[in-house]
Amino acid sequence: MNKPLISIIIPCYNAVNYIHRCMESVAKQTYKNIEALLIDDCGTDKTFDAVNCFLKDYTGNITFKVFKQKHNMGVSAARNRGLKEAKGEYIYFLDSDDSITEHCIEKLVDIALTNKDVEMIIGNYKIIGPLYFAPFAMQERIYTSKEIIDATFTHVIYGMPWNKLIKKDFIIRNNLFFIEGILHEDIIWCCYCALCLNKVRVVLERTYNYYVHQYSITTQDSKRNHQEHRIKGIMYLIDYIFCAHHPDQKDVRNNITVYRYIETQLQELLMDPILEGNEDIAVERYNQLRQHKYWSLSDIMSMRELSKKERTRHIHWLLPKKLGYTYYKKRHLRHHYLQPETYHMKITIITINYNNLKGLQRTVPSVVSQTYTGYEYIVVDGGSTDGSKEYIASQERIDTWISEPDKGIYNAMNKAVKMAHGEYCLFMNSGDTFFSPQVLEQCVYQLKDYDYFGGRSVFIDKDQAYPFIPPRNLSIGFLLVNALNHQSVFSKTSILIKYPFNEHHGIISDWEQYFKAWYLHGYTYAPLDTFVAIYYMDGISSTNKELCNKERDEVVREIINESGEKGKELQDEYYKLLNTRTPSTEKDNIIIHDNDNSKKARRRARRNKYKECLKHKTDKALSKKSPLLRDLGVVRYGLKYFFKDLFL
Repeated sequence: MNKPLISIIIPCYNAVNYIHRCMESVAKQTYKNIEALLIDDCGTDKTFDAVNCFLKDYTGNITFKVFKQKHNMGVSAARNRGLKEAKGEYIYFLDSDDSITEHCIEKLVDIALTNKDVEMIIGNYKIIGPLYFAPFAMQERIYTSKEIIDATFTHVIYGMPWNKLIKKDFIIRNNLFFIEGILHEDIIWCCYCALCLNKVRVVLERTYNYYVHQYSITTQDSKRNHQEHRIKGIMYLIDYIFCAHHPDQKDVRNNITVYRYIETQLQELLMDPILEGNEDIAVERYNQLRQHKYWSLSDIMSMRELSKKERTRHIHWLLPKKLGYTYYKKRHLRHHYLQPETYHMKITIITINYNNLKGLQRTVPSVVSQTYTGYEYIVVDGGSTDGSKEYIASQERIDTWISEPDKGIYNAMNKAVKMAHGEYCLFMNSGDTFFSPQVLEQCVYQLKDYDYFGGRSVFIDKDQAYPFIPPRNLSIGFLLVNALNHQSVFSKTSILIKYPFNEHHGIISDWEQYFKAWYLHGYTYAPLDTFVAIYYMDGISSTNKELCNKERDEVVREIINESGEKGKELQDEYYKLLNTRTPSTEKDNIIIHDNDNSKKARRRARRNKYKECLKHKTDKALSKKSPLLRDLGVVRYGLKYFFKDLFL
C-alpha cells in the first residue's frame, strides 16, 4: 500500500527557544513520507538562525521546506500560506513551540488508511505548563456529522487546529482557510470544519505535547482586546451559518446546540463590561449585534427544544434599541457573573525558600516530575545567598519566581498568592516533596465543589516515618490539638486572597487561616484519600512547641471573641484543653482560667468583650468634632452597655 504524503504546517514567529525541540520531534517520526513546511512570519528574534543550524546538521528522510512571508501577517496567514504550498494528501498543523510524539503521524495515518471515508482524525494531547483543560472525554471511535457538531459546540472536541490529521481536498473543497487578522481564529476555523465534516475518528493515544509558557499567545494581550476579537469571530460564524454555499456544509439554523453556544458567547461579551464598569462598551456591542444578521424571532419560536424563558428573552428584538438593550440587560445580568481570566487553570504550586538550596534541590524535581503537567509553578525566594537564586533561574519549568528580602514565610506566601492564577493553591515549600509523580494526576479532577481539600501526608522525623490521615470532617476538637498539613492542602486561591495569612505570627498562620475560614466564615472542606506530600519535621513549627502553643492561644481567644454566641462550644472545648495542658501557676495569665465552671468562664469572656466594645465605641464618639455629637455618643453607648451589664 502506498503511503500518502503528509504535510506538516509549522507557523514560526519568535520561537528561537522552542523551534529546535519542535523540528527534532518531526525529524524523529517513525513515519517518513513527510514534508514539513516552516512558514517564516518575519519575527524579531533569531528563530531561523536556529532553523538553519538544525537543517545544516540534519541528514534524515523528512523533507523540510522554508517559506518566508513578505512581512509579519499573523498565524492565520502563515497557516493559509502553508495550505497553499502543501503537496501532501493530508494536512497536520503543529505550533512551533510544541512537539509531537515519535509515533504521532504513523498512528494517525494508520487510522486514516483503514477509514478512507473519514475526513479528520483527532489525537489526544498532554499539556505542559500552567493551563487546565478538562480531560479529553471522547470515545475511540468514528463520530457522525451531528455528533461532531454537538461535541464541537459544547467544547468536548478541543477548539485548536493542531493534532488533527485532515484531508487536504476536504479543506480546499469547502474553502476552509483561516480568517486573517483576528485572535481566536482557530476556534472559529474548528467550528467551520465541524459544520462541514461528515465523519471524524478519535484516537485516545497521546500524540501531541502542548507547551504553555509566558510568551504563548494565549497568555498575552488584554481581556478587552481578546473580547473585541471574539465578538468579531462570532459575527463571522453567524455569517457562515446563514450563507450555506459550501458543498459539505450542514444547515444548522435550527440546531439548538449551535444556537445556545452563540447565545452564551454573546451574553458573556455583553454582560462582562457592565460588571466591569464599562457599560458604554456593552451598549456599543448590543447595537452592533442589532445591525448584524441573526436568527429571526420566528426562527427562535420554531425551535421546540427552547424553554419559554429562553424564547421570551428575545422580545428585545421587537423593541426600539434603547428599550431593547434595557430589557436584554435585565434578563441576562441577574444570573451573570464574571469568569476569572484564567478559569481554565486548576492548580498553582508554590514553593517558599530562603537559604535552603539543599531542600530546594529536593523539592523542585518532585514538582517538575509530576505526570500531570497543567499546573502553574511559582517560587518565592527571600533573597538567598547560598546559590538558591541561581538554581531557581536555571529551572525552565518554573513559571514565575522572585528573589528579594521578605518579612518572613507568611509574607512570602502572601506574595506568591497574589501572583497565582490557579483555582487552587498548594504550598510545597523547600525541603518537602510530593509523595509520588502521580499525585497531581490523582487529585486534579477531584478538586470541585469544596473550598479546601486535605490530602494525606507522611511525616519524616529523623529516620522514622509517620502517616498523617486528615479527618473526614473538620471539628473544633481536631483543630484545637492538630492541624492540616499545608503541604497537602489544596486551598481556593480566592479565599487566600480575601483572607491572607497573618504575617504577625511566625509559626501557625496556616493553621489560623484554615481554622478561621472554616469556623468563622463557613468555607467547606473535604478529605482526599491520596498521599500528597512527604513532610520533614525539622522546621520551626515542629521544634518550637512553646511558641506554637502561645500563638495558638492568641488565635483561639480572638476567634472566641469574634464568634459571639457561636463561640460557646469552642470556648468550652478550649477550656478543657487548657486544664489538661496548662500548669495551674500559668492559668492566671489566660482569659479563661482556674474555674471548673465553664458558665462563669463564658460570662467573664463576654464581659471582657463588652468592655472592649464600649471602649471602641466611646473612642469613636469622642473623636467627633461637634461637642454635641460627642456628648450624645457617650451617653448613647453608656446607656446601651449599662443595660447589657445588668444581664451579664
